[in-house]
Amino acid sequence: MTRLFRFIALALALSAAVSPIRAAERAVASVPAAIELSGLIRQSLPALSPAQVSVPSLSRDAGSPAALVVPAALDTQKAEIIMRLAAATPAATAQAHDPRSVIMAVNSVLRDFTPERLEKLSPADLHGLSEVILENMQGRTPKLSDRMAVLMASASAERMLAQRGSLKEKLLNPNHNDMHPDLISVRGLPQEARLVLPAAEPEGPKTGRSRKAKPIEQGTVFRHYRPEGRVDGILESQSLYSGIVPYVQLSPGTFRKTFKDVNGLFFTLPGVKGDDVGVPSKDFKGYVDVLLTAGLPLLELEPGLIYLVPLPGRARDWVRDYYMKWVRGEEVPSVYHDMISDLDAEGGPGPNVQVPIKIVRHGKVR
Repeated sequence: MTRLFRFIALALALSAAVSPIRAAERAVASVPAAIELSGLIRQSLPALSPAQVSVPSLSRDAGSPAALVVPAALDTQKAEIIMRLAAATPAATAQAHDPRSVIMAVNSVLRDFTPERLEKLSPADLHGLSEVILENMQGRTPKLSDRMAVLMASASAERMLAQRGSLKEKLLNPNHNDMHPDLISVRGLPQEARLVLPAAEPEGPKTGRSRKAKPIEQGTVFRHYRPEGRVDGILESQSLYSGIVPYVQLSPGTFRKTFKDVNGLFFTLPGVKGDDVGVPSKDFKGYVDVLLTAGLPLLELEPGLIYLVPLPGRARDWVRDYYMKWVRGEEVPSVYHDMISDLDAEGGPGPNVQVPIKIVRHGKVR
């Protein structure tokens, strides 16, 4: 049996941090963040009825008329929960914003939160998440407080673990020749994945890529590879951007599986070469060794090799732009229809955030 190599773009899409804005240190306004956001939501809802925001579906059979759908990013359910919990009044907000941008920011930050999880938010957590939403709504990338990082990652971990073992594969190039590998899009989390922090689940089935490693515990040091020129930004901000590229398994010449639902911050262990985890040393010559915030959930995807702090995946700017064109009811080239439909099925674009880390050392690959 051909040995299976698993590929993942460890931090491939994590930009170097510049001028981070810590959400918890946001300038205190005269109105608490949750009340401010709730007022914006209340002002926005009248302009967001299904009749006003429905657009033609991009998922349809050839020749059939397109049904009208409400983009997932404009669903108002979570926004209405936030508004009710904060008990805002219209007078709470002094400045109006585009209604779509308000609801999209809510759904982006809260993409992995279930309504039930939102209902259980404490006032302090509601306030903290509202700050992150307001920063995203204004086009900023906040550096999360430790508590907000744990809260968002925990929601993402719950979503991913609920999909464990329920894999749905789609072959993207069914008519390719033997010179090219199968390109496969996968929904769900691999069965062998398990939670190792803050409390470890029992070990699952072993794979051909498993390595014997020390048990993962709080205080374990993890390695994150970067292009050498981008390490300085990480050192300055003491944080990492949420990722764009999801988990990928690669068998050279045979297949490439992209796990669309498995996103976040990817790490390995010191001593593991980047070439062994999909970040070739010729391109990723820099690294940082880090300690994770206490309480932050961590998934083990491949024992001793690949670990993930779950978060909603970010969309590349050009992908977000095409999604926004569709949301506004504008024409989108047919070649991008599947891409936009997939992004909408995920709940729309994820948020731009920076996750705090503690760097214990950094260096260059020799």
